[in-house]
Amino acid sequence: MISLTYICGIGHTTARKICEKLNINVDTRTNAITDAQASEIEEYISQNYVVESALRSMVNANKKMLMQIGCFRGNKFKKTLNKK
Repeated sequence: MISLTYICGIGHTTARKICEKLNINVDTRTNAITDAQASEIEEYISQNYVVESALRSMVNANKKMLMQIGCFRGNKFKKTLNKK
């Protein structure tokens, strides 16, 4: 379960839900997972969650949209970009 949290977009709660859905004990160590279980986890995550680079690009697109429409949150993002 803890190893799943190293994937961007998956936290403790989501990792626990994934393990429960796939009937994997949450206390199972990463080196004890079989190749079949690993591929099952990978397939389940890719079908049901947005993770890693797709998640990052979606967040960046949302930030750009907020800056373009000029809302309060978008202006806060602009200010933090100008400080760097």
